[in-house]
Amino acid sequence: MNIPGKLAHQFARSDYVTALSLIVSFISFGVVMRDILAGTTPKIGSIIGLVVALLFFAAVNIYSLKVRNDNQILEEIAKYFREINTNYREALFTSFWGEKETPSLDDRLLAEKNTLKAVCQIIARIFTKLLYGKECTVTVKLLTKEDDGISYATTYARNHESSERDVDDHWKYEVNTGKNSGLDQALKNSPAGKLSYFHSADLSKETEYSNQRSDYLNWYKSTIVVPIRCPLRRGEREAQNYGFLTIDTMTRHRLNNGHHVVMLSSLAEQMFNFMALMRGDYRISAETKQ
Repeated sequence: MNIPGKLAHQFARSDYVTALSLIVSFISFGVVMRDILAGTTPKIGSIIGLVVALLFFAAVNIYSLKVRNDNQILEEIAKYFREINTNYREALFTSFWGEKETPSLDDRLLAEKNTLKAVCQIIARIFTKLLYGKECTVTVKLLTKEDDGISYATTYARNHESSERDVDDHWKYEVNTGKNSGLDQALKNSPAGKLSYFHSADLSKETEYSNQRSDYLNWYKSTIVVPIRCPLRRGEREAQNYGFLTIDTMTRHRLNNGHHVVMLSSLAEQMFNFMALMRGDYRISAETKQ
C-alpha cells in the first residue's frame, strides 16, 4: 500500500472521523429543518452543506461496511489456519510419535512435500478470500547452491495439481545474480523487527524488475515473495534458508504490502519450523535417566 493510500485508510477508519461525520450531518440537517420550520426558504449554503455532509456520512458508512466485510472474512479464514496446523501435526505425529522407528529421510521428505502441497492449497483459499474471490497461485521454492557456486530456486510444491507454467523450461531460477529481482529482494536481510519480502501490486509498472521467465505477465501481474528461513542469530553470518513462499495473481492492486505480507511471512516462519523438524535440523537431546 502506497503512502497516500495508507493515509486515506487510516483517516477513513478513525473513530473520530466516524463521529465527526455523524455530528456534521445532524447539524447540517438541523440548520435546513430550522429554516423550513421557520417558514423561510433554506439558504443555498445550508443546502450545499447538508449535501456535502450527507455525502461524507455516506462515504464513511460505505467504508464501515467494507471493514465489517473484511472482519467477517478474517473470521471465516480462522478455520483455515487451524487446518494448516492439523496438517503439520499429523505429518509430525506419523513421523516421530511413539516408540516406532523414525522413517528414513527420504520418506520424511516425501511426507514433507505432500504436506506442503496441501498447505499451499489452504493458503490459496485464505488469500482468495482476502482478495474477494480472485484466484491466486501459492508456491514453495527450494533454495540450493550447486557446483557452479550459484544459488537456485526451484519449484517444490504448488497449490495446483498441475500447472501449465511448469511444462516449459522455466523451473530453475538464479538467486542473487540480478536475473530474478523478486527473489533477490526477498532474500535480503532486513533490520531487526522488519520483514524481508518483495511485493508488487502491479508488475507491469515495475521499471527495474527482472525475471528469467520472460512471459511472466501471462501468468501473474501481482505478487508477494517471502523467505522460508530462520532469523539471523548473533554471531552468524548467514541465516538458514530453505527457500521461498510466494503468492501471485493475475489481478492488480489486490495484494498489499501491509497485513498480506505479515500473514504470508507468518505462514513461512511456521513452514520453516515444520521443515526443520522433518529434516532433522531441529535436534532435541533427551535427558539420560539415572
